[in-house]
Order: sequence, then C-alpha cells, then structure tokens
Amino acid sequence: MHVPDQLVSEVMALPPDAREELLALLQESLPAKQVPGQPGSDEQLAAEWTEELDRRIVRSRSGASPDLDAETAFAQIRQRLAPRPGASGA
Repeated sequence: MHVPDQLVSEVMALPPDAREELLALLQESLPAKQVPGQPGSDEQLAAEWTEELDRRIVRSRSGASPDLDAETAFAQIRQRLAPRPGASGA
C-alpha cells in the first residue's frame, strides 16, 4: 500500500509533539509482532531466543547440561508422559 504524498507532507508539517502522539496511536493500532521493540514483536522474540540459545550453549560447554541424542531424549519424554500405575484417567 502506498501512503499518499499529501498525507506524508501534512504529517511532517505537524509539530514534533503531535507527530509523537500520532506515532503512539499508530503503534497501538498494530499487532505487537509488527512493532519493533515492543513485547511480543518478532524483533524482541528473536533477541530473547538468541539470549536463550547463548545460555544453553554456555551450559552445554560447561557440562552443566547433559548432551543427549534424540533417541534418549524422546525415550525420557515418553517415560515422563506415560500414565502412572494407579493413576485414574478420569
């Protein structure tokens, strides 16, 4: 979508405080993932995942977190999710 030049000119002619207020209104109207730096934005989520991956790499290299092959990891997950004897399913 193209923003009309006249609209851009009118907005840019507004005083800075009015442009700031307009910007805040526009940001509030967008889904969070489309507003960079806002909680839930794609940018923020990418930064959080990068931090998490860095923590996991450090833990793995230090030996604090065991290295498991996929087969072992899935076996442990299946065991944790298996119904326990005597547990009711209702």
